[in-house]
Amino acid sequence: MRSAAVLASALTALVALPAPASATDPALTRHRPVLRYDGDERWFATAIEAVTRRHAPVRASGPDRVYGDRVSSGGRDWLQYWLFFAYNSQDRGVVRTGRHDGDWEFVQLRLRSGGRPDRLDLAQHSWAEGCGLGGFERRGSAPVIYVANASHALYPRPGVADRPWPDPNDEADGRGRVARPPVTEVSEDRPR
Repeated sequence: MRSAAVLASALTALVALPAPASATDPALTRHRPVLRYDGDERWFATAIEAVTRRHAPVRASGPDRVYGDRVSSGGRDWLQYWLFFAYNSQDRGVVRTGRHDGDWEFVQLRLRSGGRPDRLDLAQHSWAEGCGLGGFERRGSAPVIYVANASHALYPRPGVADRPWPDPNDEADGRGRVARPPVTEVSEDRPR
């Protein structure tokens, strides 16, 4: 796993992420996602700082962290969250080429007037899934996100998701770890 630390170190230098700190935008904290992992998942969203410290072991269990920002586009506000996974353990298809270190996933919420989410977009491999207000589960004001075993693809509901051959299907049963990690706010201007 030493290569995970090297990759994470390069990514940290590239995007200059801050040390963990609370988000200053209250909406980022209020709407931060609840992550429901598949029962077989062992690699959880983690603070990138956990794998960028020199000689730090790469650990699957944390500390949990989500990175986020509010952006505006087309007159609407969007809350964007990035999740870092130190390792993707899923092999793809018959040639088994999917394992890799350093895996970023993405969740985006569109806010309607009044600040309530009305759309959710989730990263799933080389594509994404979007759904409207009734298409995703919520716990209070937080969207509930189902994280697929080994691939970390994100889904708005539990179950098995078909993938094109030769890739294995994604399993996201939601029966594993449940977490609502704190948010470290990032933007074009922060940190300096």
